[in-house]
Amino acid sequence: TRLNQAQWQSYKQSLASGVAKSIGVSNFCPSCLVGFSPLPSVNQIQWHVGMGSPKLMSFCEKNGIVVQAYSPLAHGQVVTDPLCASVGNSYNRTAAEVGLRYVVQHKNTAVVVKASNPMYLKQDLNVLDWTLSNTDMDRLNAATEPKGQQDGRPSWGCTV
Repeated sequence: TRLNQAQWQSYKQSLASGVAKSIGVSNFCPSCLVGFSPLPSVNQIQWHVGMGSPKLMSFCEKNGIVVQAYSPLAHGQVVTDPLCASVGNSYNRTAAEVGLRYVVQHKNTAVVVKASNPMYLKQDLNVLDWTLSNTDMDRLNAATEPKGQQDGRPSWGCTV
């Protein structure tokens, strides 16, 4: 859109003048990014088990854009998801830990978490010292639930 183009020109000026070192965006799908140069360093999207979004993820990976996942637990839906719970049982982990590990284990990803309970924050850090098997990653990649707040779309503005 024209508004995105104008905004992008402002970002480029910030880079050129040294005010910014990189560009990050939120909720951009491939169609929103085509034609922009340089591409952003980070794209923050809703991403969790059940959405996968192979099109957007492969676009970002191919172009060196880090995907920063917000709402990695689908507003709590991953915590009670039967598939995540089942996978977690074999690792002695919670469904939430499986959901976070799923996001972290993908190439070129980062995750944003929030928790009001210190126990949950500790559990969040526990996702860094173990790995999901390829078989379990395939099962989680194939999941179509939970949908999350945007009906399974990684970007509120796009239909990818």
